[in-house]
Amino acid sequence: MRWLLILCCIIIIGGACKKKSAPVNNDNSTSVVKVSLNADNTVIRLGQESVITAYVEGAQGSVSYQWEVNTISNVLGSGSTVTLSPCCSSVAGENIVKCTATDSKGNRGVGQITIIVNP
Repeated sequence: MRWLLILCCIIIIGGACKKKSAPVNNDNSTSVVKVSLNADNTVIRLGQESVITAYVEGAQGSVSYQWEVNTISNVLGSGSTVTLSPCCSSVAGENIVKCTATDSKGNRGVGQITIIVNP
């Protein structure tokens, strides 16, 4: 009789401890946006230019681009392709160009490339 009582308790406790399944996330509003940059020339001289193109993966919908450089070099153009145009001898050395790509859902990624400017 005692064993029957123990067995009933195990069945009752075991039934009360059922695991709940994890909620399913059907929200595809976030994604990983990867940005890689490629330049036609990564080493240039003053007076030369380098064309830089951003390649974006994982974006949803339309993509906007924001470009910046760590020197006073000019970044000419907009969209996925721009031109780095060194303005003066003070930009000789490493010019780090960054591109932030943001998709229509607000997901963003950043890529960067270094262009060496020789005097």
